Amino acid sequence: MMELNFLERLKNYDKNNISDNILKKLRTYTKKAEFDPSIVGAKNAASKSLCIWCRAIDNYAKVAK
Repeated sequence: MMELNFLERLKNYDKNNISDNILKKLRTYTKKAEFDPSIVGAKNAASKSLCIWCRAIDNYAKVAK
């Protein structure tokens, strides 16, 4: 079931205050070769967008920290 306000929560996510614990968990996915937008997108377009968002957050955190 779709969580209410999910897209708003993504848009307003506090990317400047991501804990190291959350980044560690996120990177268990983003470092996997199969967690590539083109591969994920072959299964589901919405998942592709979320994959892109996760990778962008990870890259932002690497640069910001």
